[in-house]
Amino acid sequence: MKKKIGKKKIIVAVVVVAVVAIAASQLLGGGEEIVNPVETQTASMGSLQQVIAIKGTIEGSDRAEIASSENREISQIYVKEGDRVTAGQVVATLKPSEQEENDNTYAKQQAKNTMELAKFDYEAKKGLYDEGAVSRQEMMQAKTEYDNSVSAYNALFDTKSRSEKNEITSPITGTVTRVNASVGLMANEIPGGEPLFVVENLDDLQMTVKVSEYDVGSISIGQTVTVSGQVLGSETVQGVVSRIAPTGEVKEAGSKEMVIPVTIRITEQNEHLIAGVSAKAEILTAEVSDALIVPLDAVVTDAMTEKRYVMVVEDGIAHKKEITIGLEGDFEAEILQGDVKEGDRLILNPSPELTDGSQVTDMTAFAGNDSQNNGEE
Repeated sequence: MKKKIGKKKIIVAVVVVAVVAIAASQLLGGGEEIVNPVETQTASMGSLQQVIAIKGTIEGSDRAEIASSENREISQIYVKEGDRVTAGQVVATLKPSEQEENDNTYAKQQAKNTMELAKFDYEAKKGLYDEGAVSRQEMMQAKTEYDNSVSAYNALFDTKSRSEKNEITSPITGTVTRVNASVGLMANEIPGGEPLFVVENLDDLQMTVKVSEYDVGSISIGQTVTVSGQVLGSETVQGVVSRIAPTGEVKEAGSKEMVIPVTIRITEQNEHLIAGVSAKAEILTAEVSDALIVPLDAVVTDAMTEKRYVMVVEDGIAHKKEITIGLEGDFEAEILQGDVKEGDRLILNPSPELTDGSQVTDMTAFAGNDSQNNGEE
């Protein structure tokens, strides 16, 4: 949806009430006859911005959903939500499988046997060395083999040397934002199919919005974005378009319209802005200044020629003026070409019966609501 930020005229109910009162006064009091009553607004010089406004969710610039396919119990959890972790840090461990426990027991027995044999060989050669029956080199080699067997045996009792399959680690550096794991749960059976942990880089925030295929053509990398949201109150933060997805996706089930994910990097810090909250992004796609601005309600497209025109009131007469439109917002448009100048009074929503040269009564000016200057939005 495109929205214009800038000047526009809002004709309030007071005008309508005044128009009705004045019309009644003229008709009942025998004053000047009201012919083809119209409402008008003046053309003015000003600036016009065109933005695409769309909602999305604030998230970390890097996000990892940590899961496991292992059908084993979670034995320990080392982190909680809000903790900072580094890439490769262990966040949980799993209970070894029965097969792994059996293999470990067998490995320990084998290592023990190897260690005892190495010890026996070393002690025997040490005795022979003392008697001069073997060389010092043979005795030292036996000692080295015994020392190595002791280290191998002890390593089997060191939890740090266990299989990496027993350890759940974080693939990125960031903050733990979700812990769905619980001790005793099977690692691959977290309720709702949720990941065990979610880790996000909250130092750099971003938001991904789904832009309509009809609007994405006006979006490009580097465009300025203004982000607002409930958590920010009346404040806003600035961002920039950092990525446009190369492919689209269906807007919703059953819809034929496609949307394209667009990533916005938040470039301004604000302590109130946190991941997981909804926000609105206004992507600035075009901007003009010192331009002749007219209300869109005054612009008419000829159904036969597709040319555009406005009806200008001069001395109670409507004059049809062909125009060329430039930048167009939700409420106003830029005039690039046409016999329209600043201060001209343009008929709003002119009826098809009005033709060039028709006599009209400008009720807006008549009611004293001269709109030489547009009000602020």
